[in-house]
Amino acid sequence: MSWVLRPFIGSPRAEFAWFRPREGSFFEGVATALRQLLGG
Repeated sequence: MSWVLRPFIGSPRAEFAWFRPREGSFFEGVATALRQLLGG
């Protein structure tokens, strides 16, 4: 569900867009988010 809502729920610094290009898979997104949270 969160991957479908990604265009609406995201970085507050990002410019609003109805549709954004896909940037990989769900698992890549989770790995990136974890790296950012852990400061890596």
